[in-house]
Amino acid sequence: MSFEKPTPPDHETALDDWQQMLSGISQPAAVSPGHVQTAPLAALQTAPVEQDPAEDLAESALACGLCYRPFAAEDLSVASKERFNWESSVVVCPECLTELKLEMRARSSGADLLLGLVWAVIGFVVTSGLISLAIYSIRSDSNYNFWEWIGCYFAVVPGFIIGRMVRYGVGRRHSLEQQLIAMFFTLAACFVTAYAGWLAWNNNFFDVLTKSTNRSVGFPPFTAFLNGHLWVAISSLTDFPNILVHLGIDLGIIAGLVTAFFSSEGARIYTRPFTVEAD
Repeated sequence: MSFEKPTPPDHETALDDWQQMLSGISQPAAVSPGHVQTAPLAALQTAPVEQDPAEDLAESALACGLCYRPFAAEDLSVASKERFNWESSVVVCPECLTELKLEMRARSSGADLLLGLVWAVIGFVVTSGLISLAIYSIRSDSNYNFWEWIGCYFAVVPGFIIGRMVRYGVGRRHSLEQQLIAMFFTLAACFVTAYAGWLAWNNNFFDVLTKSTNRSVGFPPFTAFLNGHLWVAISSLTDFPNILVHLGIDLGIIAGLVTAFFSSEGARIYTRPFTVEAD
């Protein structure tokens, strides 16, 4: 008994059979009437039909959210303008991610930094002025040692205000320079408020300003304060009876600088690897 020579299946039918075999489905594809299928499933296993590489790329690639070109999933990144908010993020390719970062970096230079510097000075004058006035107005308080260093203990307040004003001055853009500006003026606010506290402590009980004609008694040089008072307070961590005071000053200044650094940063690109979630 002889059989008619079967007509080979077309490309799409062979591809369907091959995909069904890989997924564990052994049902063969239908053939045209008048022909007998003589190629068993084992033949497909030994001699599979090669798939076009272009179709492989089309099936496994994903499009960039900006340029819409296809890329493999491992080449893509998730980009967002907010550190902890990925709901409004976009999936981008390496080239588009580089362009986004360069564009964001180029927007915070020149005149923007100058405006940020101006607003930093304004924030410094407002915060240090108000804190210094409050310290000096209550210089007769018995707990003068606390009020003397209150500008350092709560340096996060000027750090946040100055940082936000710098961010506003540069147009909510981002650069390392603007963060350094905010940190510098926050540190300056700590020093000025501590100096005001020292003046309040010196003029506390005897009201030196009204009893002495020597202005240097009421307002000693700032360098003398830095070398003989502030540096001692910051570095004397071996003074165990007053260890809490020294730790409070150091930790407060550090917290203020960190606050200024992060509160002054503007819009920037945060990234994380793109992953395909399994069903």
